[in-house]
Order: sequence, then structure tokens, then C-alpha cells
Amino acid sequence: MLLKKVILLIILFYSISLIDKGIYYHLAYSTFNFQLLTSYLKHKLLLLAFPDSEKLWQKR
Repeated sequence: MLLKKVILLIILFYSISLIDKGIYYHLAYSTFNFQLLTSYLKHKLLLLAFPDSEKLWQKR
């Protein structure tokens, strides 16, 4: 059940990254910036999983 949710989240964020017209849309097609893209997607995943983490991070 948990694995199913994780896979759905990955698909969701992959589609968000394709829809997003920001800089990461272009980075997705550059192999040199693949690591930057994955760190961006991890950040998005963490924000979805823990919505308050951004506020906690800014308080530090």
C-alpha cells in the first residue's frame, strides 16, 4: 500500500515537472543538470509529505 502511494507520488511529480514552465522544465532534458532536477523533485516530494517542513526550515 505504501509502495503504491510512493509510486503515485513519483508519477505525480514527474508530470508536475513536465507541466511546470520554470527552469526545471529545461533542466529535465539536460543530462548535466539531472542531479539538480532530482534534488528539486526530492524537495517537492518532501514538501508534499511534510507541508510544515518549509516553515520549520525557515525558522532555523
